[in-house]
Amino acid sequence: MSVEHNPNAADTAPVQRERISGEIASATRRFWTFVADQVAIWIGLLTLQIGYGVAYGIDALEALNGIKWWGICIAFYFLYYVSFEAISGRTIGKILTGTRVVTTSGLALSIPTTFVRTLCRLLPFEPMSFSLGETWWHDSLSRTQVVRSHSTT
Repeated sequence: MSVEHNPNAADTAPVQRERISGEIASATRRFWTFVADQVAIWIGLLTLQIGYGVAYGIDALEALNGIKWWGICIAFYFLYYVSFEAISGRTIGKILTGTRVVTTSGLALSIPTTFVRTLCRLLPFEPMSFSLGETWWHDSLSRTQVVRSHSTT
């Protein structure tokens, strides 16, 4: 069978992606999502520090300061957001507030979109961007939106 007549050929088969609909999450819900995610990240980093201190001793923990620790923090931050949002569109904060992130066309996020969204979160004053407009910068720049979602996936 030639590629022209094969509907399952890689070049011709459309990718079926489910559209996710829901009302746009309110600023209050988004704020509490942000707070919950920051607490989850803080707990994760604290757990890493304690584990590192237990495994390598307090002297090794004291040596892990400055630029090394900031590198670990940024790596953990990226891992948290990219892994949660790329896999399910939901972080711990979004699970707690009943929301999920989707593209502006309502599709699940790809890894590159999630990476851009997470990178935009590192912009100076980004946490205050919700008060400057209708969307957070990490949403507008990555063309994503957070919607209320009652599903468990």
